Amino acid sequence: MPWFSLALGVGGAFWMDRSPRRAGPIAAFIVASWLTLVALQALERARIDRLSQRQQLVVRGARFASIFASEWIIQLTLFFVLPFYARAATRSAGHLGFVALLGCAAALTLWDPLFQALLRRPLTALALQAISSFAGLNALLPILGISNRASLWIGAGAACAGLPLVAAAISPAGARLRPTLAALAVGALFPLAVLLGAGRVVPAAPLRLVEIGLGTRLADRALLDQGSRLINPEQLVCLTAVFAPRGLHDELFHAWSQEGRPMGRVPLAISGGRERGFRTWSIKKILGQHPAGRWRCVVETASGQVLGDGEVDVVLALLAKAPVEAAPAPAFQALEAVPAGGVKGPAAQEFPSDAGDLAPMPPPAAGVSASDLSVP
Repeated sequence: MPWFSLALGVGGAFWMDRSPRRAGPIAAFIVASWLTLVALQALERARIDRLSQRQQLVVRGARFASIFASEWIIQLTLFFVLPFYARAATRSAGHLGFVALLGCAAALTLWDPLFQALLRRPLTALALQAISSFAGLNALLPILGISNRASLWIGAGAACAGLPLVAAAISPAGARLRPTLAALAVGALFPLAVLLGAGRVVPAAPLRLVEIGLGTRLADRALLDQGSRLINPEQLVCLTAVFAPRGLHDELFHAWSQEGRPMGRVPLAISGGRERGFRTWSIKKILGQHPAGRWRCVVETASGQVLGDGEVDVVLALLAKAPVEAAPAPAFQALEAVPAGGVKGPAAQEFPSDAGDLAPMPPPAAGVSASDLSVP
């Protein structure tokens, strides 16, 4: 039986239907899973030795149903959202660590004896429930039209409220205060972490950066001179394509910086449903008195979750035309043969005239204002 459930879980993870229409039901299951966990923990502690045989069967049946429901919802949630987080993750240590945590939690659900043992213990059951609830709501609610930032807070709030609820429900009647307060303190770490900016370690699922490029000119939603090194640019253009599921509408930002110094943050609206990603761009028109150096454009959410970035090196160069050297005078002067009585003299010699050196390109205007960042 455990091997059958293992094969079923692995197969379901690969061939699961992850269409946007399933986001709503799964989000509802996540909320209901907290009540299911309360019922499971209460039934596990119920004493059935004094009950009749029929009542014992009813309690055992309820235990089986509640543990099956808890297993199914947690496993479904983790395997549904895990690919979204994996595709949205960058190579940062925070993102890779978060995806690894979800992967380990999902792997624990594949072996039934181990998973059931974990769910029967309050601490491990609460940990798995909190992780799956936070990760699930954070990734699914944007598909339902809720902003990525609000989804992050709702996921953290669900864990903060659910942990003390379960702790109060499973504690003895006369000793509920201490475990409830302890669970509340642990649950409060989720919104506190979001408030302090720890949401940056969470990939911005279900969003995903498909393409990013930097150049100086844009035509028909495409960069004309994309490159990693630009010489004397008059402006910089960052073009991005961001994939989002159909139905998602959110706001992202292009955060510009030069050699690590912030140079502006541009809000950009995106919509989901395009396989190649929603294309949008921002333009940095005023580069300052010293534009040379490495410029970076980071694509991020309102909460600072990074989708990816692009970099370009700006180089200043003087464009000058080398002067033309005058031809040396001939050692012997040629004489023309003229008719008798004519005048003898040197033959006409012409030298090309030099138009002069090209003046160097003047530097961009000094100063950086908020208006130099524009979105066509």
